[in-house]
Amino acid sequence: QGAVAHQVSEKSGLDIGQVAQLLITLAPIVMGFLGKKKQEQNLDAGGLSSMLGEQQQQMQTAGNPMMDMVSGFFDKDKDGSSMDDLASMAASYFQQKR
Repeated sequence: QGAVAHQVSEKSGLDIGQVAQLLITLAPIVMGFLGKKKQEQNLDAGGLSSMLGEQQQQMQTAGNPMMDMVSGFFDKDKDGSSMDDLASMAASYFQQKR
């Protein structure tokens, strides 16, 4: 989370403390959303990845530059796609919840 907060701070111009607080606030919301979708649609890690990929594609098609920036923050392996990284994080989170 520290690396993400640092990158968001650099790109947005926000103080790193503000960014860290924002990420702490957003993390449970995002994970709750993913958990709800996982349960409603009976998704596994691959299904979550596909769903997130579709969402990302819709946002990029709509021309949302903020999405490009956010996507870049989560692309840990720098392969040009954050979906595999987000799916991996989500799968890890849900495996820990068992």
